[in-house]
This record gives sequence, structure tokens and C-alpha cells, in this order.
Amino acid sequence: VPDPNLRCVIDSFTLLNPGRDYTSAPKVFINGEPDLAEALVNSDGYVYSVRILDRSKEYYEIPKIIIQGGSGGGAKVLPNIVCKDALELENIGYAKIGTGKYIDCP
Repeated sequence: VPDPNLRCVIDSFTLLNPGRDYTSAPKVFINGEPDLAEALVNSDGYVYSVRILDRSKEYYEIPKIIIQGGSGGGAKVLPNIVCKDALELENIGYAKIGTGKYIDCP
């Protein structure tokens, strides 16, 4: 049972594999839900960043991330989860925590 005073949200993503051959941005699904994050694709057909769009969803287990569509394949990311006291999270605002919206391709 999670600590009732903690809220754990996805803060950012670490790109494990940029995939290839994307002609448009693929959809990012978090535990099957679309529109919580978005992938960004460069002109070479690689996913170069995934950013979280909704930091209000709470996670107490590592969520399953699927990147699908865009006519390419192979992109993989790992969600970075931050847990903060509920009051602290409300005071600083969900959108202001962590390392930022973008990650760089290794």
C-alpha cells in the first residue's frame, strides 16, 4: 500500500532507443492511455524526445509505455517517476517539478 501522503507522477522520460523510419510523430500510450505524453521526431526519422503532457496522473508501479504509429518502429523510453508529499506537489505545481519536458537522444 503506497504512502497516502505521497504522490508519484511521471516527470520525464529517458530515451532508450530512438527507433527509426518515423515519417510522423508516433502516439505514446501510458498504461494504454493516449494523450498523456507526446513523441517528437526529427527529419532523419528518429524519436529524439518524449515529453509528459499530464503530470497529474499518479503511478505506484512502473507504467507500461508503448510508442506506436508514425510509420516507424523501435522507439523505447523509460518513465522517470518522482514522488513528493501531496501538499508539496500542490504548492510547487505539477508542471514545475523535475528535470524539464525534454530529454536528449544518447
